[in-house]
Amino acid sequence: MRGLSGAVVTVVDDVVIKHGGIPERTREQGEWILQHSRGSAFPKVYGLQDDGYIMEKLDYIEYWETSSSEMVDMLSEYVWAQPPVVAPSAKTLTLLLDKMEKNVSKYLTGLIDTATVEAIFEDAEYAATGALQHRHCLTHGDPTAENVMARAGFGKVLIDPIRATDVVPDSP
Repeated sequence: MRGLSGAVVTVVDDVVIKHGGIPERTREQGEWILQHSRGSAFPKVYGLQDDGYIMEKLDYIEYWETSSSEMVDMLSEYVWAQPPVVAPSAKTLTLLLDKMEKNVSKYLTGLIDTATVEAIFEDAEYAATGALQHRHCLTHGDPTAENVMARAGFGKVLIDPIRATDVVPDSP
């Protein structure tokens, strides 16, 4: 089985081996879960590999079986209650604007007008400035209904976090 990130997911007995895709990112997911999984809202990670991790086998659920209020409750209790790993800094604004400039140059040159480019940069600056002003806490990075699975006898768990960076810091 292959996840959306390109990682390969292999089931062996009652464990799942997740590896490949973007190997550093896949391993970081396992590290994040090990470091930040308070309570039972995350998979049990049994070990890390160079390009991934080994975790408990979970059951797939359809994305419509998880409501947005359930997601907010899970995030509030198990994620947002923890301190940030990467808090926004003044450097965040510069990094975000640089990243946006590179992406606009690489993908949109000649396809959008100057006013749209300026609007993109205004939005990026607004987002980065807002991040500096909000309460900081740990974030999951990819809290979508597709990243919720079920553990037999427990309920729903969050999978596949994306760690915070200076460009996308821990800020809800």
